[in-house]
Amino acid sequence: MFELSLGFTIGKYLVEKVYKKLVEKKPLPDEREDEGIIVLEVARPIYEDVKQQLGDVVARIVYDRLLTAAELPQVAAEVYKAVAHAQRFFKKITLVLSGPIVLAALIGQALGMQHFNVDFAFWQKGSYVRVPDMSQYRKLLF
Repeated sequence: MFELSLGFTIGKYLVEKVYKKLVEKKPLPDEREDEGIIVLEVARPIYEDVKQQLGDVVARIVYDRLLTAAELPQVAAEVYKAVAHAQRFFKKITLVLSGPIVLAALIGQALGMQHFNVDFAFWQKGSYVRVPDMSQYRKLLF
């Protein structure tokens, strides 16, 4: 574990770009940048493809091995912390995940406890595609 200039401690957490304003002050809502992309890589590198297809990555969480069931809640918490922190500086977060489906469910469960503006992207037919926001499909939920 090591301390990042972003202000919280996370294991194997890498930052592609460290914005000076991230550590200087919390911007007002209308001063935030439009989008921040966060990548989670578990046992399969996806960073270069994401960066090339979707744009600059502001945070990257990397595990270069398979995870145990006991580790999954901790990793979900790391992603939650990254999203919670980044949401202060970006109007919308795009989260790109490479890992076990159950981990994605745990992350969704954690993010659902708050009201973050998060989109997802996934690999489809050779490229990353943004997934429509579920709020557009509320009638399917109720």
